Amino acid sequence: MSNAITRLTDTEHAVSKGELESVFAQAVREAFAQGWTNMDISFRLADRARELGMADAAIDRTIEEEAAAAERKQRQEEERRKSEQTETSGGSGAGAGGGGNADQFAVNRSLAALFVRRETSRFLNLEPVALPWPADDWRGDFTRLLEAAFLPEETFALSQSAESRSAVIKAGDMQTRDEGAIAATLRKLDNGTSGVRINPSRGDRETDVLAYRHALLENRTLELGRQLAFYRALNLPCTALVNAGGDAIQAWVRIDARDLGEYVSRLNDMLKVLEDCGFEVESSVNDPLMRAAVPGTMSNKRQQYLLGLNEGASSYEEWKLWADAYLDGMPLIDRASQIAEPPEESLELLEGVFRESHRVVLRGPARCGKSLAALDLALSIASGEQWLGQATEESSVLFVNMESTPSNLIRRAFQIAEARGFEAAHERFDYLHLMGIEKNVAELADLIVKRVEAGRKWHQRPYSMIVLDGLGRYLPEREGMLTTGGDPVSTSLALDRIAVRTEAAVLVVLRDDQAERLQLPVDAEIRMVPDGSETRFEATTIHYPPLEPVRCRFDVPVFNRV
Repeated sequence: MSNAITRLTDTEHAVSKGELESVFAQAVREAFAQGWTNMDISFRLADRARELGMADAAIDRTIEEEAAAAERKQRQEEERRKSEQTETSGGSGAGAGGGGNADQFAVNRSLAALFVRRETSRFLNLEPVALPWPADDWRGDFTRLLEAAFLPEETFALSQSAESRSAVIKAGDMQTRDEGAIAATLRKLDNGTSGVRINPSRGDRETDVLAYRHALLENRTLELGRQLAFYRALNLPCTALVNAGGDAIQAWVRIDARDLGEYVSRLNDMLKVLEDCGFEVESSVNDPLMRAAVPGTMSNKRQQYLLGLNEGASSYEEWKLWADAYLDGMPLIDRASQIAEPPEESLELLEGVFRESHRVVLRGPARCGKSLAALDLALSIASGEQWLGQATEESSVLFVNMESTPSNLIRRAFQIAEARGFEAAHERFDYLHLMGIEKNVAELADLIVKRVEAGRKWHQRPYSMIVLDGLGRYLPEREGMLTTGGDPVSTSLALDRIAVRTEAAVLVVLRDDQAERLQLPVDAEIRMVPDGSETRFEATTIHYPPLEPVRCRFDVPVFNRV
């Protein structure tokens, strides 16, 4: 998560009342930039701000203002893109990388949007979808769940709290009760720790299970809209999808096993597919008597309600056949009818040049200071300070070092930070030292993705930018050449893999001859051109209007505008 979102939702170090409104506003701004829906923001940020003492009126006003600002920004971006398209169609491309290179990039980008090079991975890069709001009669959602999940003659277990013994109720008896009586019963369960067992049973013990019909899946790390996108894109056989008070979306997934052994086997197979696709669920899901959220009740003053019934495949067997046919490492078909709004633009890291998830090349002749310039840029973005006159967005950066010893690189970072007035020991700046690692480009990409995903999962370290310095040492002699094992090595697809899996901008530092040989389809190129005692920085990008070259003088260890 971004910095303000992390600060606001940190339960161990609460934001002070004096800065609450400003932190909340920044968190909402970041959430809109990341594509969160109003509902996500209301559930995950507004409720937290309310807990910390922010008034409802101030919360609503802030969300409205930031939503309007995000909408204005989107309209401006659309107008700018239309203007650029008009200019491009009426004239020739400007600068290196324009014209036909942009067309070639568009083709490569569309093919790589969901593609991951490794056949062993089925990772999906999904945009969040909008969550439906509760129905007017949302208190009736529990009855609707019972009708979908249980036969009238079956019994189920319902508990008032995590500690209490469950009441065993016949599903048909509950389904035929008066709506007012059911609503009154559910109100008694509000804001507690009530739960309903996911399978027919006669109690809370393992021996009480009467049918191994459902497994309960939930992921508490992804935003709600992205969770729903995964459940739908993976065509899971969901009897019910439940918004569990804004904490997670719980899926009642059909397993339909004959016994516990088959239940565990089928579930493990499904979980392996989900993990390969980038969707990890809670580790305790193999319990056939898991307690699920009770739709139609409140949890921490937030509604728990149905998002859908009987979605996806009709059975586990049908889903397994579908998964074998579709989840093969290649892109899935996107249904336009399920895309209500265009995706939000990713975070702009360097003004007028590149954003998160963009691929960027910083190039120049040998020994012209490319590594120092890349390190300076990385520290500038981590600090939120201008770089060569261009504004940056304060964001976390990972600098992957493949050509210097750790001590030499860190000394350079301290020298640059001192010259710029930055902090070298920065909380948003990390190193990954890979000098001497014997791997090809594709294997390096796998390793970098693995480290970044582990950092996000275990240390809450999401990176907005990844710098690859020294990658030239690992480049194949030609694009697409084979390894000794017979696998093609594609630098372009390796960079795609890092950008897609991490959603970070990937900046590669290359010599001019390496850049010319590879001809990588990139979003932006920053070219360093020595000119006597000065160096010109020329930025070419396919997403922004052309920029004027910047003339700089090298004042060791940094480049300063003349």
